[in-house]
Amino acid sequence: MGGVRETVPHETLGKEVLGDGADLMLRGAIAPNGRATRVAGGYRLSGRWPLASGSLTPDWMLAGFVVEGAPPLPDGRPDMRVALFRPEQATFLDTWDAVGLRATQSTDFTMDDVFVPERFTGPLVGGNNIPAPFYGLPYTATGSSHDAVIIGCLEGALDDLAELAATKRPAFDPRLVIGEDPVFQEKFAELHLRTAALNALLEQTGRVVMDRALAGEEPTAREWFGYTGGHQHIHHEGIRVLNELMTLSGSSGLYSSHPLQRRWRDVRCVSQHVAGNNGSLRRLGAVLSGREDVR
Repeated sequence: MGGVRETVPHETLGKEVLGDGADLMLRGAIAPNGRATRVAGGYRLSGRWPLASGSLTPDWMLAGFVVEGAPPLPDGRPDMRVALFRPEQATFLDTWDAVGLRATQSTDFTMDDVFVPERFTGPLVGGNNIPAPFYGLPYTATGSSHDAVIIGCLEGALDDLAELAATKRPAFDPRLVIGEDPVFQEKFAELHLRTAALNALLEQTGRVVMDRALAGEEPTAREWFGYTGGHQHIHHEGIRVLNELMTLSGSSGLYSSHPLQRRWRDVRCVSQHVAGNNGSLRRLGAVLSGREDVR
């Protein structure tokens, strides 16, 4: 979270939040779907937030909101902030009936005129007060953590298909298992290498920006949009790879009892996230085309 307007030492707030130890569960949604009015000592916050992923028993909650009646930020955007509060101040709704990622419990929650002290809020965008190199990088919406989910699902699906390859027999030629088919073998190898290439892309682009951060430097536009554009590519290429893995599985992958269908649903679902549709590929293309003023 960025800086706070109230003159409360960071270590004081840290003791309030982490006083019983740092092994805490956090849940919420930072999208500024809430509306708040400023009152003495803080804000009165109301709203409804979807996609609040995490534990059903979090220690703390996060919620993004817009301050009503506040002057706009210097770049013209409304005054958007994030609130930190206890879960008992929110009402959870049983809304997460989704095609995939069912275990994330990404339910909606609501708040109705809840008071949040000023010191438990901070700007949604802006300066950073956490003294660690990673937090000095520009903001990106959970891209690399989502990439790990996708690549993990792909690697699991490759293992699932390897098991099928050793046992599944084509319906019209039961003399062989599908793993003995040269066409299957070549396609399977291609999908393995495409998955490995996505993993290598994540490692390489992440290492570049972290090396910049550790050196106390800003990544170049080409490096940064290569990193965030990589998130977009991994999300969309992950769908394509899993579609082809499902095709190779034949009818076996369609059954609810088979893990391939669950991996396919999870990747399809996670790729709907903003991290997979962040516009960075366009920005990377602009930078590669000589446009250095890309935002």
